[in-house]
Amino acid sequence: MATSTNSKGALGEALVMTRMMRLGYTVLHPQTTEPYDFLAVKDGRHIRIQVKAASKTNHHRRSQRYSFNVCRGRCKKMYDDDTIDYFVFVSLDTEKCWVAKADTIKSKFFHVGENNAGKYYEAWHLMD
Repeated sequence: MATSTNSKGALGEALVMTRMMRLGYTVLHPQTTEPYDFLAVKDGRHIRIQVKAASKTNHHRRSQRYSFNVCRGRCKKMYDDDTIDYFVFVSLDTEKCWVAKADTIKSKFFHVGENNAGKYYEAWHLMD
């Protein structure tokens, strides 16, 4: 059964929120439309999180590869560094996460394969 874009986003957000709560963050989901998906709060610090979720693509037969759209909507506009603090890219099939400070992502797409994006892999410490 195919998963809609909205469902993928909701699944990714739920996975990341759960992971962050296990790491000791309080998670606040906005009741109004905001450029971020949720706030994570720890030690009095508020962090604006934008989650991007994807499933494995089959473009590369020998390796797992994920491609995340880093734009708002249908790639009409990039996120501003002053509206979000971190991206969390999540693989829905493996539940692996890559954490990146928003100002380090300059492209409209973030690609993850077995041999790249290692510095972002499960890099929750970047938020400390």
